[in-house]
Amino acid sequence: MERRTQLILKAAQSLGIATEQLHFDGNVYRLSYGDIQTIIANGRGDWLGQAQGIICQDKGFQYELLQNTQLFPITKTYCDPELESQYQSYIRHPKISDIIQDIEEHFVYPVVIKPNRGSQGRGVNICKNADEVTVALQNIFNKDSSEYDYVAVVQEYIAIHKEYRVICIQGNVHTVIYKDITQATFTGNLSPLHWDGAVPRIVNNSDFHNQIQEVITPLFQEFPLFFVGIDLGLDQQGNWSVIELNSHPGFAYFLQFESESYVIDIYRELLRQFFHIPYKMKTDQQI
Repeated sequence: MERRTQLILKAAQSLGIATEQLHFDGNVYRLSYGDIQTIIANGRGDWLGQAQGIICQDKGFQYELLQNTQLFPITKTYCDPELESQYQSYIRHPKISDIIQDIEEHFVYPVVIKPNRGSQGRGVNICKNADEVTVALQNIFNKDSSEYDYVAVVQEYIAIHKEYRVICIQGNVHTVIYKDITQATFTGNLSPLHWDGAVPRIVNNSDFHNQIQEVITPLFQEFPLFFVGIDLGLDQQGNWSVIELNSHPGFAYFLQFESESYVIDIYRELLRQFFHIPYKMKTDQQI
């Protein structure tokens, strides 16, 4: 059974939610409480609508939708110049050299270049000049690669001092995880928790939670999300930036260092709100 499914079931059982196994390996379950039912599969539930899920996967869509929050780095997207004929209308720059020219008109080096639908830091590059941009774009648009993407994302470079994963439920901060790389070694993947020796650390500081809540509230006013993991960066000057939204945040690496009780607590609050289960007593409320 997939680990997230196990933890969701533990959270459900603690709330008196009925569970019914629908798959022989236990990776699909029906959850029922009162008149409400939902299906979870491979640790994923129907917490988000289809359009919301697509936007969370598409960095270009995120920026276009949420740029007025001023939480995202300046971002532009570029299509593979060699897209199939039926997609030619999406191509605004017919050659990589044209893309580079446009990048240099709108950005200053260094820039961040990454695949639009990439995850876990794969394919993310910091490019200091046109030659490095060329290589990064060629890699993203390489149709022979399993990492191929037909859209490349270019963003202004922001020197992140500290990065956090913020788990939010109904627009409210529930859990903050600091991605500690103070004793870690960079091994090629820019995503902090992929550094050798990186450690995820729970931040139990209500004032800090409130600070983050104030920062991200404009995002939820523009784009309400029931459940999301936000990768949030803080620079040396104290400015916050959203790095990306994660519609199905994973906890595999986190669970190598911390108790599963933290994740069960996240899912318990998620399920409580999804099924509209009242708190039984003051101590039963979200902390």
